[in-house]
Amino acid sequence: MELSEETREGIQIACGYGFDQATRLLDGAIDSLINMNNECIINDIHFKKAHDALCILLLEALSQDRFIEKSSLAEVLMDDKMLDLDEQFFDEFISVVWNRLRTFGADILTSSFRSSDSFKELVGVEWQLNYTIRSSTEARNPFFLVQFIYKHENGQLHPGKVINYSHEQLVELVSKLADAKNQSNSLVHFLK
Repeated sequence: MELSEETREGIQIACGYGFDQATRLLDGAIDSLINMNNECIINDIHFKKAHDALCILLLEALSQDRFIEKSSLAEVLMDDKMLDLDEQFFDEFISVVWNRLRTFGADILTSSFRSSDSFKELVGVEWQLNYTIRSSTEARNPFFLVQFIYKHENGQLHPGKVINYSHEQLVELVSKLADAKNQSNSLVHFLK
């Protein structure tokens, strides 16, 4: 996990407000990510930078191949002496971030898949194989039309946009879905 200089600066700003305020900022970032609350207006540029940096920190930690360990999180934040904090503050802050990730990680991840159209769940996929044949060269260019079917919260089914995939792209998509399944199984196991 690697954080940009801007994100590092934002985390430093958050910690500069003191432990209680940094924890409140962290909780606000979690709330923003879970509720997809884009209506929050932050007038102070430094406060906004701190809030955004904590959101990025949470999302980066959750995007790792496996759930990030507390020691790995500490290493990332200690990297290049990123945070100029006393050791006790640093240890307490890392503990709070890591505990919040354990508590709210699944909620943050699932909320990122919600859409403004209130889709409740993915219930199916339709696909069609198409190809072109050129009589002069006998070349075949297969491609797949894929459409995901969603179920609204009101129970109605809604077809998504039709997406055109080459064979290689479809294989890659299926591979990524298999990886996502394995990671979700790991996360569920970790959170138990």
